[in-house]
Amino acid sequence: MYLLFFLFNNFRKFKSKQKIFTFNFYISFFLISFSIFSLILSESFTKAYKIEVINKYKAFNLDYKINDNYSSFISKSSMIKLDSIFNIYSEKKSYSPFIESNAILYINHVTDSKKYSQREGVYARGIQNNLFLNNKFNQNYLIHNNFYLDENSIIIGEYLSNKINKSINDTISLLIKEQNDKIIFKNLIISNIYKTGIKSDEFIVFLDFNTLSKLIYKDDKYYGCDGFIVESNSLIKENFLEKDIFKSRYNIENWDSLNYNLLKFLNFFDIPIKTITWLLMFLSIYSLSAFISNMMIEKRNDFKILYFLGFNNKYAQYLVLTICLYFSIIASLFGSFIALIVLLLQKYFQFIAIPSERIFQVSILPVNIDTIIFLKYPFIIIIITIPIVAIIIKKNFKLLKINN
Repeated sequence: MYLLFFLFNNFRKFKSKQKIFTFNFYISFFLISFSIFSLILSESFTKAYKIEVINKYKAFNLDYKINDNYSSFISKSSMIKLDSIFNIYSEKKSYSPFIESNAILYINHVTDSKKYSQREGVYARGIQNNLFLNNKFNQNYLIHNNFYLDENSIIIGEYLSNKINKSINDTISLLIKEQNDKIIFKNLIISNIYKTGIKSDEFIVFLDFNTLSKLIYKDDKYYGCDGFIVESNSLIKENFLEKDIFKSRYNIENWDSLNYNLLKFLNFFDIPIKTITWLLMFLSIYSLSAFISNMMIEKRNDFKILYFLGFNNKYAQYLVLTICLYFSIIASLFGSFIALIVLLLQKYFQFIAIPSERIFQVSILPVNIDTIIFLKYPFIIIIITIPIVAIIIKKNFKLLKINN
């Protein structure tokens, strides 16, 4: 055992009088380290980016959207019945009836020189307070921590807020068309501003469900909703939404189907990056194989000495394979360590910015530090390296006829 350790410790110190072999050593080490570094960074960044974008879209659009199969509108009686059913089957009240309508924001501006008005087309969505209070996602994207949404309040996006030059506690006017085509005018106070960086920041505004319903449907007999939006883990008892008796009456659209194009983009946008990094990894393995071949040529006389000392072919090949694994592990650890430093620097100092938040939905590149990622890629490269290098070692021993 001590003899094997001594031999391994001396063989791994690759020194060569020929500079091309030494250069190949450093190239192999650099390629393995850089491929591990690139794979860890690409997956950590892209995984964090996907999570961040999905959370932003889910913040104000929950997992299920439920509509009537036979009507574009759910009547008041049906709405009350659905609400009672949801209350029975849900563990927490993370659902809400919703109502939607096109509207216009009317804003008066007063400056030192003149007075002028501004109009902005918006999409008004009426929901209940509990949807905001119980939704774990949207709390990260609301500017004001003390949330409230009453009959005289409205929540708008940051982009729209900047566009109309209004902030929290400012008053704006909403113009909306009621059921008989009459235009209704209502003053509202901005109670909160949400910042997601996605397209909805520009035009979606949130009102109290009862307020918007009464604006559109003056007659109480028409008072109802367009549907329900539901968080998935709020209806887990007996998988109620999957029951045929429920599906026969209502159309259930999940978040994935409603955002198919977004998910398709998120699943494919990083493929070119990962393809390049994987090609780099295979190139590093090829470079390692070349290095092992050169080392065996360089150490040919040393191997002959081992045979004179009683080592057989199997032990000599095992020694070379051990050196190769040692080399791969050290290079992988080095690449992982550098990747960890970069990720920690980005997490705490956020030095990598995104050029356009309006396009990519984030302003700073997010970070996801996952232990599994740091273990996965070194393990993969070692698993791939073992059979490839073993074949090359066996082939080179035959070609060099070291045991002769």
